[in-house]
Amino acid sequence: MKKWSFILVIAFSFIQTIAIAQIDSNYFNAIKWRMIGPHRGGRTVGAVGVPQEPNVFYIGVNNGGVWKTTDYGRTWFPIFDDQNTGSIGDIAVAPSNPNVIYVGSGEGIQRPDLSVGNGMYKSEDAGKTWAHLGLDDAQQIGGLAIDPYTSPDIFSPNA
Repeated sequence: MKKWSFILVIAFSFIQTIAIAQIDSNYFNAIKWRMIGPHRGGRTVGAVGVPQEPNVFYIGVNNGGVWKTTDYGRTWFPIFDDQNTGSIGDIAVAPSNPNVIYVGSGEGIQRPDLSVGNGMYKSEDAGKTWAHLGLDDAQQIGGLAIDPYTSPDIFSPNA
């Protein structure tokens, strides 16, 4: 029985090699590399879309910052790199204003290799600039919810 199994494996490998060798390499000439998302493995702990702009999404990565797409997820770019933390617990867009984004830092998942954050952040210009709102010692902000009937301005650091 082992002898026949070995012979079948060799025969199958030979057939595969012949099939692969017959593919015309010109079929691959038009293939181009493109960026299709954040280049990292790991956990994405927060994701949110913008109902008023169905092409816009944000993701918060446990230790990779905040990323944004404006083309339905085809390409992504980082929008949180200048902040003092890269550990994200959750992200939320204000229902009353799609330019207002809140980020809770600290991944919020209880595990031995978790990354801590340094509080809450807010952007009023769709992620171009960020203000640190406080809660520096919270370490883990793993969930956010915004009241759709409340103005996002009540959470302003200057209010």
